[in-house]
Amino acid sequence: MTQNLIPNAGFEHKNGCPKHTSHSATLAKGWRNPTNGSPDYYHICGSERYTTPKNQYDIKKPYGGIAYVGLNNRGLFREYISIRLTKTLKKGTTYRAKIHVIATDHFHHLTSDISFFFSSEYVVQKTTGRLLNCEPQIVNPEDNFIPDNKWIEISGEFIAKGGERFVTIGSFRPKVNFQKIIKNPKYIRNSYIYIDNISTIALKRPKGKLPPKGKLITLESIYFEHDKYVLNKESFKELNELVAKLTERKSVRIEIIGHTDISGIEEHNISLSKQRALAVVNYLIKKGISKDRLRHKGLGSSVPTDPKDTKEKQAINRRVEFRVID
Repeated sequence: MTQNLIPNAGFEHKNGCPKHTSHSATLAKGWRNPTNGSPDYYHICGSERYTTPKNQYDIKKPYGGIAYVGLNNRGLFREYISIRLTKTLKKGTTYRAKIHVIATDHFHHLTSDISFFFSSEYVVQKTTGRLLNCEPQIVNPEDNFIPDNKWIEISGEFIAKGGERFVTIGSFRPKVNFQKIIKNPKYIRNSYIYIDNISTIALKRPKGKLPPKGKLITLESIYFEHDKYVLNKESFKELNELVAKLTERKSVRIEIIGHTDISGIEEHNISLSKQRALAVVNYLIKKGISKDRLRHKGLGSSVPTDPKDTKEKQAINRRVEFRVID
């Protein structure tokens, strides 16, 4: 069984029972509060306001076990928790992180803002605002609002840069995304979520091989919106696999090649295909691949996979390829 690198992942091991005079999430063994916010701890041993399942804001059974933590998010006011991992993350290894969350309807808004930020140093900031200079690796999609009637899982995969020893969990977006609910209109743009059952595991995948030098390989799951060159999130899984291969073969250089179909003016097609190839290159650079190892170009519609002028065939011609050049 793969080891969960998050210690006390369900908050059940405690330094003390939460009560009115002391209810910080730091009562959960190993967990820290990186800002001046005040994340709450709920445990079955707690006082009336800080017990489970019934507490100050709701009646919510833990996702598992007997405890959970609550995070308040009022836009300018944010709350976070962090902990040291049981092992330092390894460069080039893919990890999967997940958390279970549920909102309370005690406040007037729901939110979608919950993220994981893995770092080599412990993050600390003496304010109650958003943590700055942090780019989380796992971000819940903006339109995936956390419901108040059931626990849901938020998860994602990322490739470690290497040396990450801590994880911080909370809202990192510059502007919080809120959705109104019906109850308690006196609370303006305020949300509160319970979190439980957190994990981070290394994914053991067979090592993928790069193709022989010069052989063209089509990236099958690279998607863009019509006539645009911003990568859709569905593209990330295959690109992360390419990152892993390039991380293993540190001396290899590749070329990314963009193609379009025959619709539109060819000058525009060449520009669009080049921009799409560049979007892939920039993603690889963001994931730690040196720009010196990457080259790109756009060929427009000049090299179709299938020249037949049908809608289905033209879709095949819209593609991104790569080949090893050194």
